[in-house]
Amino acid sequence: FAPSQFEAGFTSLAHTPEDIQLTIAAAERVLSRI
Repeated sequence: FAPSQFEAGFTSLAHTPEDIQLTIAAAERVLSRI
């Protein structure tokens, strides 16, 4: 994830639905600890 609000992250056709779900799950685990 981008460290600044002025940067962006993009998905592409190279990202599978599984990739996206794994990213979401990892973010949920990390952010729940903050």
